[in-house]
Amino acid sequence: MQALVVHESYRRSAEPEIVLCVDDSATAPYAAAWAAAEAAARGGRLTIMHATGYAVDAPDTRRATDILDTAREVARREHPRLGIATRIVDGDLVHGLLDAAEDAQLVVLGLGSGATAGAVREPPAVDLLGRASCPVLLVRRLDVLSGSSVVACVDGSPVDTAVLSSAFAAAAAHRLPLRVIDVDPPRSYEPAELVAAELQCWSGPYPEVRATFEAVQGRPATVVAQRSAGARLLVVGIPRRRSRGAAVGSTDRLPALESRCPVLVAIGSDSGPPRRVNGYDTPWGAAPRGR
Repeated sequence: MQALVVHESYRRSAEPEIVLCVDDSATAPYAAAWAAAEAAARGGRLTIMHATGYAVDAPDTRRATDILDTAREVARREHPRLGIATRIVDGDLVHGLLDAAEDAQLVVLGLGSGATAGAVREPPAVDLLGRASCPVLLVRRLDVLSGSSVVACVDGSPVDTAVLSSAFAAAAAHRLPLRVIDVDPPRSYEPAELVAAELQCWSGPYPEVRATFEAVQGRPATVVAQRSAGARLLVVGIPRRRSRGAAVGSTDRLPALESRCPVLVAIGSDSGPPRRVNGYDTPWGAAPRGR
C-alpha cells in the first residue's frame, strides 16, 4: 500500500488533469515544460509526481522535495496561471501512476537522451504503456515546444479508434491541423475509404480540426521520421494489456518509430456500442476523454 504526501492543496475537480512523473534526470525540465503546455492548452491543471523508495530520512525527503520544486518552477515559468500540485509517492511508482491515470486526461513521462519512441526500455514507461487508463506522452530532451501539426499513425486495427480520439483531442487543444497516415497498408483493405469514414465521425465533436489522410508506401521508420519532422505530436496506439511486465504488444507501431517529436501513445480498448460526444456518435465506442 503506497502512502501519498501532498505538498500543495490537491482537490478533485472537473478540470482535465495532466499527470507528470519526474526524477532528477536532465530530461525532467523538458518534460515539465511539455506537461505544463499540455495542461494549459487543454484548460486543465498539472499534478507532478515523484517516487521516493529511498526517502527514509530528512535529507532524502528534502531531495524529493527539491526535485518536485524544480519541476514546479519550470512549469510555473512556462505558464504562470496554471494550477499545479505536487505529490510524493512512497511506494511503487507504477501503481501510483496507474492510480493517478484513472482520473487523468494524460500522463507525461520523460525519456533518457538516448531513448527513441521505438525503443522504450525505461521504467516506469515500459510498465505503464498498455496499462494506463489514459494516453501516455513520451518526451525526450531534444523535443522542442513547437510544431505545425499533429500526426497520427493508423493501420486499420481496432486500436485506430483510440489513436484518432487522442489525435483529434490534441489537435483541437493546440488548434493545429491533423495529418493521419497509414504506412505501407496491406492490399486487403482500402484505407482511404475506411479512414475517411472515421474522420467524418470525429469531425462532428471536433469541427474545428482540419484532418487529412495519406496512405504512404515505404519503410515505417523512414516515413515516420519524415512525417513527424516539424510536428508537435506523433500519436500512435497499442492495445491494452493486463499484466505487469508483459510485452508492450502490437509493437509494429513502436519499434519502427523514429519520431522527431514527442510521442503520444493511445491505449486501445475493447469494442463496444457507439458512445456520444457533444451530441455526436463516435465510431466503435471510444469517446474522447475530457470532451
